[in-house]
Amino acid sequence: MAPSAELYRLLIERAADGIAIIQDGQVVFANGRVSEIIGYSFDEIASRPFQEFIAPSDRAQVLERYELRMRGEVVPPTYEASLVHKEGRPCRVEISAGLITYRGRPADLAIVRDVTDRCLADEGSRQIERRIRQLHQVAAELADCATEDEVFRVAIEAAEGILSLSICTLDLVEGDRLVVKATSSGAPTGASQSRPMDEGGLAAKTLRTGRSYVFGTLAEEPDAVPTQAAFESGLSVPIGSLGILQAASTEPGAFTTEDVRVLEVLARHTASALERIRLQAELREQAIHDPLTGVFNRRFAQEAIERELARCRESGRPLMLLMADINRFKEINDRFGHQAGDRVLTEVASVLCRGVRDQDLVIRYGGDEFLILMPEAEGEVDALIASLHDGVARWSESDGTTDFPITLAIGSARYDPAAGGTWEDVLHLADRRMYEDKRNGSVSPVEAEG
Repeated sequence: MAPSAELYRLLIERAADGIAIIQDGQVVFANGRVSEIIGYSFDEIASRPFQEFIAPSDRAQVLERYELRMRGEVVPPTYEASLVHKEGRPCRVEISAGLITYRGRPADLAIVRDVTDRCLADEGSRQIERRIRQLHQVAAELADCATEDEVFRVAIEAAEGILSLSICTLDLVEGDRLVVKATSSGAPTGASQSRPMDEGGLAAKTLRTGRSYVFGTLAEEPDAVPTQAAFESGLSVPIGSLGILQAASTEPGAFTTEDVRVLEVLARHTASALERIRLQAELREQAIHDPLTGVFNRRFAQEAIERELARCRESGRPLMLLMADINRFKEINDRFGHQAGDRVLTEVASVLCRGVRDQDLVIRYGGDEFLILMPEAEGEVDALIASLHDGVARWSESDGTTDFPITLAIGSARYDPAAGGTWEDVLHLADRRMYEDKRNGSVSPVEAEG
């Protein structure tokens, strides 16, 4: 038995795809699915030119295909185009069209399938792939950074470029505070503020838990305390235990879980770069500093001396040298133990560092001997020597490590590039004068040898 017209009608109305008939350029039939796709009822669609419902960017292409089919020419039957929803938003569809006879006349039968979600998914996949490629490039840039400031710049630029974050900040922990290190170019004045950790808030929570947070509205995250009244949504990601990356938006629901994941990857690369730079700096510090006293070590001395001599020759101004030695140091070790000797070394080094000028260099030259390089200090040396003697005497009087006063023997010498002579001559002269100062004091010859 042949299918009834009623059965055809039911099949068409219940079809998962939109079905429309276009005749003489107008929509003469459309099932309910077409109305669902574009938001117009059939009464709003009927007898209107079909191109009115095509997005302007695709209108010429769709109209050309329709006219070619009407002329009987071969045209690929399936293609994609964007329709315009009644609410004004674009709707991506796949159209399969072909000639039919409708009420005795040629017409175009169009089967319309909504592929908006698929296109969004495809675009999302492409965006993820694009972000991953960009993150690989950023990781390489961060690995090449030589300073923390470079890391801050690269990280913020990546947040702006990869995630399009116009309002973001990078803050690091310094002591008991979170200190702003970099902000995005679009951040309003005052959007990023350094603050004490004990003030709490989402930043402190992010660091305390080591977790990321994203909120679409302020009501979703009670710990969020926006610095601008206009901020509606935001996200907060830890940079290991070093700090945080945060972003804000004036729009609710501006950030997705995908944004969080991408920012977390960026934060991990940022943390690795900062840890590497800090480790390298620590190793450099260890290489040039004496581990006991914290002053420069003898390994650094030659480099420092060569640099200062070069400056001295360039400026034509003399370089002053002090050589200091702790009197009766061997007796301190023998009578009170090496821990007491280490304490005396450490405290004397501190007195020397506090007593010299900012531009002077204090170097532990060996044992209990210290070198002090003093560029452009002519005329100040005698006052400085007196100040160092006084500083050690005051510390010794209040300390009580030994039962006798701790004192210094100090010798000075002057290197003048215009006078000739070598640096070794100056070094030997300072050493001899220091030994003379030791003998001229209350130290016995035997003690002086120590």
